[in-house]
Amino acid sequence: MAGIELVKDKGTKEPYAWEEKMGWQVAYSARDNGVIIRPLGNVVVIMPPLNICLDDLRRLLDVIRDAIIMVTR
Repeated sequence: MAGIELVKDKGTKEPYAWEEKMGWQVAYSARDNGVIIRPLGNVVVIMPPLNICLDDLRRLLDVIRDAIIMVTR
């Protein structure tokens, strides 16, 4: 299990406002591309199965990265 914290500014680690629901926005964007992740406020939780193959893990991470980029622009 891993979590990715979404922040406005990496340097200051300023969080997004709770009302923006950034974790939910990223989760919805990832879901549109076939990946289900769990949003917890401004954190998205990744829980891949222990026996995931490398190709599937790469796809999972690529979709999450693209979702974060799309939502935070």
